[in-house]
Amino acid sequence: MKTYENRELGSERRRSHPWSTSTGDVSHRYYDFRARPELIPAVLEDFRPWEDYVAIRSFYELLAWINGDGSPFESNDCAFAGPEDNVDDDFRKRLQCSGRLGVLFRDLSLNTSERAMIRLIEGIHVGLRGLDPDFAWGAVGTTRLRVDFRELPEGRAEGSQLLLSFWAWGDDEPEVFANLARVISALRETLESPFR
Repeated sequence: MKTYENRELGSERRRSHPWSTSTGDVSHRYYDFRARPELIPAVLEDFRPWEDYVAIRSFYELLAWINGDGSPFESNDCAFAGPEDNVDDDFRKRLQCSGRLGVLFRDLSLNTSERAMIRLIEGIHVGLRGLDPDFAWGAVGTTRLRVDFRELPEGRAEGSQLLLSFWAWGDDEPEVFANLARVISALRETLESPFR
């Protein structure tokens, strides 16, 4: 599986955690899936049209694990764009889908640690490349986003979170979602493995 680190998006304005509504679209809002995991399939409108596919149900399970009691993480953003015409010449398939998932350490102080963030990013890249090295129809990118953690004391609240961007390609819708299922499965295994 192809992985890469995207440094361009990381230069955008600082975000906050937790947040209430999006400045770009007030209908987009933050949900605390740690407190309300039952909301996962109900409020993710981007995913809902595709939830008959295993890949989307696996994404819901990934979110439930990330926000569950046994995880060192929590999520604070996600989005999905279903199959559309592929515009990337590096992947010779007719269709692509893409999404994103914002992940941060549940211990908010770790998000202010350069060492912890580097270890997380490196662990994700090494893990994904090792799990499915010959898989050519999926990719994951990592981007660090600057974040103000509202629950941390002033002066120690500046840190970052990890944005995981993901793609899958295929010549038809079932192939796209089969490949997306491999991406989601690899993401979950990678996030679970080094942090048990």
